[in-house]
Amino acid sequence: MTESGNFSSPKNPSQENYVKGLEYRETLYRRVLESTQEGFVLGDEDCVIKDVNDALCRMTGFTAGELAGKYMWEIYDDQTQSCIAPQHPEMRMSRDRRFEGALLKKGGGTIPVAVHGNILTDDLGRVLGNGAFIVDLTKQKEAEDLLRQSLEQRDHALRRLNDELAAAAKYVRSVLPEPFSDRGVAAKWKFLPAETLGGDTFGYQWLDDDHFAMYLLDVSGHGVGPALLSVSVVNMIRSGTLPDTDFQEPAQVLESLNKAFPGEKHDFMFFTMWYGVYNRKTRELKYSSGGHPPALFMEHIPGQPPRAKNLSVKNIILGAREDASFSQESTILENPGCLYIFSDGAFEITQPDGAFWGMEGFCHYMETQACANPEALDALVSHVTELTGSDRLGDDLTIIEAKLGLPGA
Repeated sequence: MTESGNFSSPKNPSQENYVKGLEYRETLYRRVLESTQEGFVLGDEDCVIKDVNDALCRMTGFTAGELAGKYMWEIYDDQTQSCIAPQHPEMRMSRDRRFEGALLKKGGGTIPVAVHGNILTDDLGRVLGNGAFIVDLTKQKEAEDLLRQSLEQRDHALRRLNDELAAAAKYVRSVLPEPFSDRGVAAKWKFLPAETLGGDTFGYQWLDDDHFAMYLLDVSGHGVGPALLSVSVVNMIRSGTLPDTDFQEPAQVLESLNKAFPGEKHDFMFFTMWYGVYNRKTRELKYSSGGHPPALFMEHIPGQPPRAKNLSVKNIILGAREDASFSQESTILENPGCLYIFSDGAFEITQPDGAFWGMEGFCHYMETQACANPEALDALVSHVTELTGSDRLGDDLTIIEAKLGLPGA
């Protein structure tokens, strides 16, 4: 009996603490579920929905009362249901099940979601129910769609760019001369750009019945800009449209080109060049160069190895200074031989072991091929590929072979 005289049952501290513990866990459970941005659905052991959190209601537009009593798979679209409905008990009752699907929205439509479900058990391992966290993937899917569209647009742009580069490369090759043999001169070439478009271009042509011009230029860089500049230069030479220029005088040609293509007006692209004119009657070869590797003339004397003659003139690179002057040299080719005009990609080669081939190695190799090997240019390309250990070159490789003073001139 209490002091007031009333009878009551004595309190059980253990039972009271247990009840408080349950209340605390229930409150904590609800706080956790309502603080998360992920949807949550709780079902019994038969997957009948008993509880959902507010986040899931916001996702779907359904109230907790409208969702209660449904099977857990009924809140998804038909395609998702076909994967997780009772006919797939291994999915429904498996632990740590994960899948992506589409959650139904009130009034129609679906939401892309990722689901992480699990079986809920007591301390003895008995199944109490099923729970699942549901993540809205709408923003992720939108980002994926944007990324996919961006990649498709990029791929389209790359295909278009490659098509344009291929067309530009075809045009560049269209201005290159055909191999030929005429009036005691035979000429052919090899042109291997490091990229789809390179900065090397070249040409040769008869200026009149007796004078044969040969030229090769190398614009700094690779790609569309250098390729178009090099083609523009060659077209001016081919068409003879350089004003006040005698194309039989190499120094005049370089001076005129230097004025016509100043680097500051062409995106600071400069170019090197070798230009020569051979007179088939007098056997005189006039030549000039601006920052370009020397041409090599391999004189052919029957019974003797070819002797290399270095043909170079020290002039400034073209486009660097508009008021630059250029000088030229001349030589008499007493005997027939092979003239090689080339870009620096023919000899500036670093081998896999770090050794540098260089001009000396190139000259020595060409002396073994010139005149004696009718396929000297093919042999050179094979040798360079062997030296580099790759078909991909670090720089454009361009070389012209002009056989001068042939019988019948």
